[in-house]
Amino acid sequence: MKAKLCSILLLTLFLVSVFCLSPCIAQEYIAGPWLWMIAPTEPGLGGANSTDVDLLAVASDGEITEIDVATNGAHAGDFIGNYAWTLDELRFNDIENTYNFIGDIDNLTDLFQKLGWADGEVFDHSAYALITLESAHARNGVTMNVGSDDSIKVWLNGEVVHKNPVDRGSGGYQDTFQVNLKQGDNLLLVKVSQAWGNWSMFVGVDADVKAAYKAPLTEMEKITLLLDWFPNVDHAPLYVAQQNKTFAKHGLEVELRWGGDPNAPLKLVAAEKYPFAVSYQQSVTIARASEEELPVKSIGLLVEHPLNTISFLKKSGIKTPADFKGRKIGYTVAPLDVLLFHAIAANAGLTEDEYELINIGTNIMAPLLSGQIDAVIGPFRNYEINMLKLEGAEADFFALEKHGIPDYYELVIITNDTYLEKHPKTAKKLMMAIQEAIQFTKENPDKALQLFFQANPKAPKELEKLAFRDTLDLFATTQVQSKEKWDAFTKFALEKGLISKSVKAEDLFINLLEEKTPTPKDNGK
Repeated sequence: MKAKLCSILLLTLFLVSVFCLSPCIAQEYIAGPWLWMIAPTEPGLGGANSTDVDLLAVASDGEITEIDVATNGAHAGDFIGNYAWTLDELRFNDIENTYNFIGDIDNLTDLFQKLGWADGEVFDHSAYALITLESAHARNGVTMNVGSDDSIKVWLNGEVVHKNPVDRGSGGYQDTFQVNLKQGDNLLLVKVSQAWGNWSMFVGVDADVKAAYKAPLTEMEKITLLLDWFPNVDHAPLYVAQQNKTFAKHGLEVELRWGGDPNAPLKLVAAEKYPFAVSYQQSVTIARASEEELPVKSIGLLVEHPLNTISFLKKSGIKTPADFKGRKIGYTVAPLDVLLFHAIAANAGLTEDEYELINIGTNIMAPLLSGQIDAVIGPFRNYEINMLKLEGAEADFFALEKHGIPDYYELVIITNDTYLEKHPKTAKKLMMAIQEAIQFTKENPDKALQLFFQANPKAPKELEKLAFRDTLDLFATTQVQSKEKWDAFTKFALEKGLISKSVKAEDLFINLLEEKTPTPKDNGK
């Protein structure tokens, strides 16, 4: 009987040690949102070996240190190495256990897979987590509990308050220590260094505090982004970023400006009058290949497939591009629309003296409806085509990419070479905010459209709703521009005489954001 009781007691103690892995303290884990960063160690030197190695300084070439972050915090969107500080909550339930270790909770691996920073298990990396603990009163001797897989180091208000350089598993709290909280905001930085296997973090504090990260207050950087056209739903993600403070989250105060001339934005950016503009892949290619090369470059995407068309009324009798013979054709953007129409007409066997091109400015619909022109190059399939329908006109169009023009990026974000060289971080912050706003727009279309209307209360709601419906799937799914796509249009433009010289892809665009931040790799342990 004693032997049996002894066995039961030993089994009970084993289960307690496995499932708690330390004193089991009934205290709620802090889920956040925390502000996250990860940084690699040297191969084989993760876990306890990297507890006191300043991996932020290593990843940033000394520009940013652990003590800097522990004292001053960080901003979401700021990069260190290949990763950007990112806000998200930490989960503690329903998490796949990579190694099926009994009692372990693999919540850091789970989080970083969600963020796209990991693909399966992670070796030899350290996670950094920032959060603000807001206390209504100053408190001394407050109990803080932490657990970690593997080692852990904790700073509070810039001071190291706990360190445990150990390689271990974790399913909850393991270490207990005392801290002093000041009245107001207390900045907590936690570093969990991973060797191999599961990766987890648990933090709790025995005090009534509000736990959510607050970024340090800094002066917003003011920039202007010129629009290619009057505000419309093609620009919806830009207004989403403005209205829901996504630009501000990345430290930017962005003015969205339309000056009334569709030819002006690219030239103004090239002349360094403004830092950024919405433009077109074709316009960038023509600008860089012009005799007086304009030093503009695409840094990211807004709409990743063509919207541009040649539109006409069905009653015109136009069935193919060859039917443009003897017709009056309107255009809006020179020289782009003129060059593209010539190429399409030539592809249909027409010569330039067999049709007449007329500059109609920004007033696209009236000349078409009045019969002043027979067709117009420049209307967007999502916008002016719906406008014609609302006017009761039966219209049709030719998609440029189906009549001799290669697939291209419709709307790109451009800057000039000098500005990009001097302000690469600003450009990267802008594109991070835009990509975040595009994702929000795709995931929350009704809310995104509502934000657009808040910013543009005089916009024609019926038209914009139809246009937004036809645009949603064309907003950029990535900020990684394709060299093949740029090269294909450059080759076409050179062959068709749209440009007189070839242009290298690296002069036309740069990818400031990666498709997927490099995944932590198995270091062969």
